[in-house]
Amino acid sequence: MSLKGKTVLIFGGSTGIGAAAAKLLLESEAEVIALARDEGRLSRLRSELPKVRTMHCDVMRDEDVSAVFAAVDEIHHVVVTAATIRQDKIVGTDMSVLIHPFYERVVPIYRIVQSAISKMKEGSFVFTSGTLAVRPAIGMGAVGAAISAVEHLTRTLALELAPIRSNAIAPGLILTDLMRSFGGENWQQMVAQMSAALPGKKPGSAEQAADAIKFLILNKFINGEILTIDGGGRFA
Repeated sequence: MSLKGKTVLIFGGSTGIGAAAAKLLLESEAEVIALARDEGRLSRLRSELPKVRTMHCDVMRDEDVSAVFAAVDEIHHVVVTAATIRQDKIVGTDMSVLIHPFYERVVPIYRIVQSAISKMKEGSFVFTSGTLAVRPAIGMGAVGAAISAVEHLTRTLALELAPIRSNAIAPGLILTDLMRSFGGENWQQMVAQMSAALPGKKPGSAEQAADAIKFLILNKFINGEILTIDGGGRFA
């Protein structure tokens, strides 16, 4: 289905799931604006996708988010994939480190929604949570708690912003640069071990996650939904 004439903003759009979504939505004739804080990655994205428009934005800075929306007249859909992953146990970890996932994943939603809503008459938001919201893991409590908050906000905004919709994808093991950086030097071994626990025995791709984002954008009767993309991993 075509998205011709629809403007889509993708925060965290320079790599991984965000970049895959940019490519897919461009192929559906949307006008895509990819936003990220790394200028080098944005430059590489432009070389791969000449039709994409890019802007610098750090979602943790009020002024950056405000500048993005000041430069755009009308918005139809907003996708938020920007985030990092790190492993920290609750006991013995500095409080500033434990709070960081909330500032990185939850507070930007407040910023983005408040800035975007005056430019939107229809359309949707698609956020990114994760399976840690329902399947906790040692050392991932801070990230998991922030992800759970994202899911709660997604459902609340579905009511508060109507008729504009609010949904989220909840990725499991998706092979992206983010997963490689999280695994460090042993990322291949980590992915192999995690894949072995999945029913299908292999990780998902950024393109498969992007398909889910497009589905949530196009289906106008889906609202307040958390769409899990984990290859059945939460049941394994």
